[in-house]
Amino acid sequence: MELTRMFSDIDLNKIAEDIWRRKGKSATLWDVLVEVLAQKADTEPFIIWMMSDFAVIELVARGHGVDYIVDVLDIPKKEIASTCKTWGMFCLKETLDFDPVLVYNEGMTMLEYKEKLRPILYYVPDDEDLEDTVINVEKYRSVKKLLDEWRK
Repeated sequence: MELTRMFSDIDLNKIAEDIWRRKGKSATLWDVLVEVLAQKADTEPFIIWMMSDFAVIELVARGHGVDYIVDVLDIPKKEIASTCKTWGMFCLKETLDFDPVLVYNEGMTMLEYKEKLRPILYYVPDDEDLEDTVINVEKYRSVKKLLDEWRK
């Protein structure tokens, strides 16, 4: 009953019709839910999308492999891959032996990044994998910054 009262001021039919008009056959129930939550939180829908993806974004940025994320969040691999694609991030097959969020500093060159990793790793990943981790960290930090600013 309390849930009914909480959403009694929202016209779900109108929201669903508006979303259907905008998205057509690609509209989903999730789109409706995001719109409802955004209205209740008095925010933009993209904030709700960011918050819903944030756990995956953070775990990917911290160097966790897909199988680990599947186990921790109990979501299908397909959703992790989709979230990574949406945010321009790279899924890792295996979990790294370090946390790129803690190791990589903004503006660090690849050489500086590798030199910082050498003393702590038995094997330093190749440049392509390290570049992917840099991109992941930068995407994570930008999303985190936007969410932190929104929360103020």
